[in-house]
Amino acid sequence: IYKRGKTGSVKNSRHSSKRGEKKKSPGFRIEEMPEGIRVLFVYTLMIGMAYLILGAFLRVSMLFGFIIRGLPAVLVNVIFSALIFTIAYGIALKKHWTPRVASIIYILSALSALTSLAIELMRPYFFIRNTLILSSIVIVFLNLLTLWFINDKKHYFLMGYRKKRVEISDKVFISAIYIFYFISILLIFAVGVQSYRTMTSSMNFVVNNLNGKTFEQGISFCKLQSGTKKDICFMSLAILKPDEGVKLCNNIQDEFYKITCYKGIGAI
Repeated sequence: IYKRGKTGSVKNSRHSSKRGEKKKSPGFRIEEMPEGIRVLFVYTLMIGMAYLILGAFLRVSMLFGFIIRGLPAVLVNVIFSALIFTIAYGIALKKHWTPRVASIIYILSALSALTSLAIELMRPYFFIRNTLILSSIVIVFLNLLTLWFINDKKHYFLMGYRKKRVEISDKVFISAIYIFYFISILLIFAVGVQSYRTMTSSMNFVVNNLNGKTFEQGISFCKLQSGTKKDICFMSLAILKPDEGVKLCNNIQDEFYKITCYKGIGAI
């Protein structure tokens, strides 16, 4: 009787320990992730950090074609970064809701980028217009690519915790991410350099013509200019005369120069 009781107690303890093991979560182990999921996880963290940097330092955001400045931009970027980090959390711990939540967020982000792209194409001029167009195209492509990949990997979030072999979809996703990022960085850098040269040339022209003029003469000169030169002219006057800064900054059409103007006079 004693042996049976002892054996029974051992068996029961084993069964109870096994039940306990099934309920335990292995936690986050990046080395156990398939290669494609690992790249997706790191890529998601980078996007979340980018939104935080935009909110904390630049205090600017673009949502469905509208440029937001100041505290509202900080709030928008913080909300977006929180949503992105939620996806990263779901990827890390293999939460079953991750594909659905990620699909909603990436679709909304792609729609916002498409709207911004359409609006930028309609602008007559904009200092960083070409850069924003390229950025919108990059965002749309990467969002659609990520949307396809994370839905292709639905089984990863539903199956048990075990390492999976590298599949074709992993190779396609990783290769596309690396290649597209490399090409995009080169293109955006080239466009940025060209935009910087245009800005420098316009700024030299404005500064040389404003030199020796009174404030009233400067305003008259700025009104005669057009495009980038007009915006740089009003921005220069605003920085030289902060008392009239906000009024002068409001005359600027280009959002980039308007934000720079407000920052120069300490308005944001």
